Parts: sequence; structure tokens; C-alpha cells
Amino acid sequence: MELFLRRKIFFTTCTVGILYVSNDITLATLEPGENIPGKELVPYGNYDLVPYTSPTHGPTWCLHNPLLHVYAGFGKYAPPPTMATHTFIELHAGNYPRDTVGCILPGQEWSGAPWVERSRSAMTQLFKALEWGSLGHTLLVRESPDRVEANGKPMIDRAELGLPW
Repeated sequence: MELFLRRKIFFTTCTVGILYVSNDITLATLEPGENIPGKELVPYGNYDLVPYTSPTHGPTWCLHNPLLHVYAGFGKYAPPPTMATHTFIELHAGNYPRDTVGCILPGQEWSGAPWVERSRSAMTQLFKALEWGSLGHTLLVRESPDRVEANGKPMIDRAELGLPW
């Protein structure tokens, strides 16, 4: 299955996006802000989703694309020993900017504030749609053509943005 993530709203502390999973499933996402040292956004591009059991988050997926220096980080997905890379970039439950160090947090909806809501419910939908443990899933990460700079704004009027939630 191919998932499509469009980064849309850029707060100082986080980035909010839209994750298109299927015709029936559209989720909100939360990632780090653009310029937070040690909490970088993964580069725009295409990633394999590799099933992973995280010691912190349980069953999840890691992003993997060696051409972008992003590695799932384990076994045959480990980076070469001399290469500076992003590793263990997970798609896992979480609602707030403090819950991510570079990972992607899905949520059922976004209220206009710099967080997502009902993340565990969104992960349950992903487990069903992707049949956790199976391979062959891809995540395409892109910037939205109608990018919104929200820096300095505590809330955004989501209705005027035409978002699906």
C-alpha cells in the first residue's frame, strides 16, 4: 500500500500534516518543527515502511531510504558504520511535540493547535490497513503547495484551510 504524507502547517515547535492512507482513511500527523536541533524532519522523498517492535512504542514502522540516508536502523536495514544518518524514524502514537524526536505521530484529527488528537486510535487504523508485520508499504513525504507558516500563532482556523477533520 502507498501512503501519502503532505506537510501543511509549520509551527515553531512542530509540523502538522495530512496522511492519506486510503480512500476511507485520512489522518492528521505531527512531526518536529523545521529548525529544532536534534529533532530534524526527515527529508522529502519516498520511504519503505519496515515493521518494527520499538522498545518504547511497541509495534510500529520505521522509515527506510538509503538514498536519503534514512535507515530503519536494525538488521539488514542498519546504516553503514561510517555514515551519519537518520535512524529509527518511527511512525508511532503520540499527541504533542514533546512526544517526537524526529518521528511521525498520526492522529485522528487536528483541532488547530500544535498537537494531534486520538493518536492511539489512528495507529489502530494503520495496523488494520497495513496489516502490521507485512512488507511492501511505502510512505511518500511531500510539502503541500499551500503551505501555512503558523510561527507565532497559538491556533489556526482549520475550517479556512479546508482540512478533512
